[in-house]
Amino acid sequence: MERFIARQPIFDWQLNIFGYELLFRNSLDNYFDGTDLDDASSNVIANSFLLFSIEEMTDNSLAFLKATHNSLKNGFINTLPGKAVIIEILQPLIPDPKLHEACRNLKKAGFTLALDDFVYDSNLDEFLEVIDIIKIDVLNTSIEDCQDYADMLLTKGKKLLAVKVETQEMYQRLRAIGFDYFQGYFFSKPAVLSRKDIPANKLKYMQILRQVNAPEVNLNRLADTIQEEMSIAYKLLKLINSAAFALPRPIHSIKQALTFLGEKEIQKWVSLIALTGIASDKPDELVINSLARGKSCELIAPHVGMLSRAPDLFLMGLFSMLDGLIDRPLQEVLNDLPLAEDLKDALLGKPGHPRKVLDLVLAQEMGLWRVLTYIADSLRLQENTLQDIYIESIQWARQTFNAK
Repeated sequence: MERFIARQPIFDWQLNIFGYELLFRNSLDNYFDGTDLDDASSNVIANSFLLFSIEEMTDNSLAFLKATHNSLKNGFINTLPGKAVIIEILQPLIPDPKLHEACRNLKKAGFTLALDDFVYDSNLDEFLEVIDIIKIDVLNTSIEDCQDYADMLLTKGKKLLAVKVETQEMYQRLRAIGFDYFQGYFFSKPAVLSRKDIPANKLKYMQILRQVNAPEVNLNRLADTIQEEMSIAYKLLKLINSAAFALPRPIHSIKQALTFLGEKEIQKWVSLIALTGIASDKPDELVINSLARGKSCELIAPHVGMLSRAPDLFLMGLFSMLDGLIDRPLQEVLNDLPLAEDLKDALLGKPGHPRKVLDLVLAQEMGLWRVLTYIADSLRLQENTLQDIYIESIQWARQTFNAK
């Protein structure tokens, strides 16, 4: 049976990665439908360590794993490395001496325990003593209730994790209240959705993006522009002379590097380097996620009859979070870039073959298994290739980001 896994980042208050929640399904045809929580919980835990490298999926940070009451009481959790995981206890939570004892034993063994979907109930006061992190669904909890929970729980030494944080404004409000950790897609959203001046250094990167993605790339002009931006010049030469290209002799000039790469590879690698420059004041995860999306789109291309457009699909995925990087609406950003019209349409959510590929990547990323199955079927894509592409893309994104 095929195994599928996805991850969702969890940030600390400084927007550094604290860990990843791992989402797991047996197969795209047999997604978990909520009828057997214990089986789903056991599969997540077993497969996180037996079929997938936990370090690979979490970039050596913490793994958040959901655990049902039965999986806690049967002692299976105790076999996991307590320093590498945080165990999420699922609701509904009712007074249960055996469950309480199991959690106390896990605490003694060095595990960190989190309580999922918290809603206060006085019957749970004793159980809360063994809980370290409280997860609160802020999309379905008023800001006033969030404040009340913070006032009550922070004084007891609990850490608060806000789930489903969808906007920068909500992140800022929850951070001010005292929440410690944040999960959701707020980090990929523009901080300001009205037009504003772009900082001078970002303007230079945008100028390079325009030049490198023009219908006809002027290598001399592009080389001159890159040489004016020392950080990009340095990173391009570092990249071209790395083991990834295995050149017989070093390349010392920007013009030489651009000539060696060829037009499509120039678009790919110079766009990638410029994007990391644009994102210098953003969370690392925003860039890594953009890189992983680009690589996933590129790797999917030959499986859906779009091999010749693999470089274009890479750029589509790479630019899919550009609004969050520049803090401008995506429509405005795309107006400044000479991308193919069907790629612009795809990035703006308009139907078409490229958009289907992007939607497939987004569904995998978010663990939307029903959507993933539907799109994969419509593209006649073999399901057993998707997980390999996802894992390879995450690995490539991390390695590329660290090597930039």
